[in-house]
Amino acid sequence: MALVLGLIVSLVYMMSSENKNYSRDFAMTLVFLPGIVAIVIMLIGSSTARALSMAGAFALVRFRSAPGTAKDIAIVFFVMSVGLAAGLGFITFAIIITLIISVVIVVGVFLGLILTKAGLFDTESDMDFMFNDGLLEVKYGDKWGYINNK
Repeated sequence: MALVLGLIVSLVYMMSSENKNYSRDFAMTLVFLPGIVAIVIMLIGSSTARALSMAGAFALVRFRSAPGTAKDIAIVFFVMSVGLAAGLGFITFAIIITLIISVVIVVGVFLGLILTKAGLFDTESDMDFMFNDGLLEVKYGDKWGYINNK
């Protein structure tokens, strides 16, 4: 079931990607990750010793690629939570969460398209952030602003 829910999330992710600009490898990872998380949760069970050993093993493994966009990171947390729910036996909860969050993503994409076509939402303007000596510099379009972080 976790793999089926991962497939649904992956399809929603691919559909919601701007200009269909997404990594096929990342989309495939979204399919397998809930199943892997579910298997790990089933293997750990209620054993604290197994949980600590798995945490140690996973601490040795880290992603070797640059972090993705905020949307990519949110999707990874989404599929991991689906896998956790499935692994703990909360299949109905996993299905409901998958459906609700997928609908929210799809509605958000279509709402963004409608607002963009109506001229109420500008997708061309980019927001950029950078920390510099304890200050958060925010760039929106051509303008820079500072937020004191101290």
